[in-house]
Amino acid sequence: MAKSVFISSTSQDLQDYREAVNRAIRRLRMLPIDMVDFGSQPGGAVKVSVDEVRRADYFVGVIAHRYGYVPEGADKSVTEQEYDDAVRLRKPRLMYMIDPAYAWDEDKVESDPEAQARLAAFKAKIEKSDVRSLFTTPGDLAAQVTSDLAKLDDRQRQRDFLVRMMVGVTALLAVIALGLLLAPDVRTSLLDAFGLVPPTATPVPLPAADFNVVVAGFAEQQPDGSIVTSQTADDVSDLVYASLDQLPIIDNLRGWRDDGVWHIANADETMRSAQAAQLASAFNADIVVYGIVQSGDIYDVFTPELYVSAPFAAFSPDIAGVNRLADVEILRGMDAQPEAFPAEITTIRALLSGLALYFTGRFDDARDVFSSAAEQAEDPYVLYLYAGNAAARATDFEAALDFFGSALDAHPGAGRGLIGRGSALYGLASQAAQSSRIIYDASLTLDEDTSCESAISDVPQLLALQALTCYDAAAASTEAPATADLDMKVPFGKAQVYLFLSLVGGDHWDDALEPLTTVIDLYEASEAGKQARTRQLAAHARAWSGLRLISIDAGNPDSLRTAAEDYAQAIALLENDVNRQYNRTWIDLYGQQLEAINARLSTPAVDTTPGG
Repeated sequence: MAKSVFISSTSQDLQDYREAVNRAIRRLRMLPIDMVDFGSQPGGAVKVSVDEVRRADYFVGVIAHRYGYVPEGADKSVTEQEYDDAVRLRKPRLMYMIDPAYAWDEDKVESDPEAQARLAAFKAKIEKSDVRSLFTTPGDLAAQVTSDLAKLDDRQRQRDFLVRMMVGVTALLAVIALGLLLAPDVRTSLLDAFGLVPPTATPVPLPAADFNVVVAGFAEQQPDGSIVTSQTADDVSDLVYASLDQLPIIDNLRGWRDDGVWHIANADETMRSAQAAQLASAFNADIVVYGIVQSGDIYDVFTPELYVSAPFAAFSPDIAGVNRLADVEILRGMDAQPEAFPAEITTIRALLSGLALYFTGRFDDARDVFSSAAEQAEDPYVLYLYAGNAAARATDFEAALDFFGSALDAHPGAGRGLIGRGSALYGLASQAAQSSRIIYDASLTLDEDTSCESAISDVPQLLALQALTCYDAAAASTEAPATADLDMKVPFGKAQVYLFLSLVGGDHWDDALEPLTTVIDLYEASEAGKQARTRQLAAHARAWSGLRLISIDAGNPDSLRTAAEDYAQAIALLENDVNRQYNRTWIDLYGQQLEAINARLSTPAVDTTPGG
């Protein structure tokens, strides 16, 4: 049964704060008991409050600069009487007082001298009986309540468990003496009865059409390098969950306290990625947020990671996989929140908001979200990568170049930044070829010192050649997660450039063969997760293999048949892909090319006999 939490405070001055606490309690899957829900009940406000305090499992008190309503004939306010009842009933309490240094509206400050004196005495009484925390904004209060209430609930559960153990120990020993535990089926049912077997929960998949996010349980890294679950890591998980729960763009959010959500706790980055992928699959989650916490004497270090699922990223496979964000220090014990931690939460929120816009085709809006957040982030690399992708999707390749350049400024030599810059250079070259006729010039070559990050030319052929330097540099880069799939994206990009140079008059058809074959072979040898991320690459590589054949050997029926098979396989791959947006355009285009090849094969002028 869900635990209930009584919210006690004055009402006129703290309505926004009460609402924030109410939401925080609900996010922890607990039941808030709030005066606004009491309605009209017999017995008066005080009796109703006392009854509700008695019914609650926990008590949260919030005190600012007003003493509150004092009923006729009473010498204490309703708020103080609620607190006294919680003390008398020995309810577990969490008390919060407004930070005296925090700016506060004068009209919300107690003006009556007698009430001020009573308020001061009330606060002094709390100070003697309870450990209280200071708060400022509604968000600050909600974050503290989330963390503190989660800790309190965990301690209470442990205590309840020990009580159940003590109550049941005599009966359990008697059962052991009788030998009943020797039967496995009896043992299992008995352990269940005594609450010693944790319940197993099956994840309930979320609607596939919604934007779904899962915040997994974070893990803590020990000094010896081992990864374990811990209260500290769970506290961070709760704070991240509470922050993301305020994003209206997320349709469904699940946290580690929900059925079926597990902790991602493994020292190996690849294994953590695999666990995140499993969690994404189990819940139909588009994004899984997880991370590692390292404990220190004064500060903990939190390293958040985001896994973007392949189905969600099918529209842009280069975004799929793991994105590791910058380390951030958190004051030990979460008793106070330094500026860096809310800033990192802001980064995660910006990433999720921007991705939701991106994958609904609102590329300009997504770019603005990513770039604005990048300007404020301590490590803007991932944000600039995404801004570059969004700009490229909006065909603003010059802006994309700038964003990928900023990403490389943050992480020099990073593989995904180099891939992005190469794709933007190719985009500029292709865009120029579509607007005017390009004639290939064999004498046009790059200077020997031209690199991926050199100043760009306005000559399309040189832009394409410079893109090759980016792909070569990316091939040598070690700074990219395994799920970045650079082993396939590098040959894919190079093949695309070689085909472009050939189509404008160059002779690079043979140069394209090896990278196209590499993409196809790697795809066919890959496991299911990688195939989901790279199916589009393999499909286009198939179609381009067919294009190459009909371009260099159109008079050979065997080549035409092979090309037709390539196009058919490209269409099949795209039909089986999870792309949400634009596969149909390519399917139709490749279908038209396949029909043209088949028409060519059926023309009498072409000898269609094998080997003819």
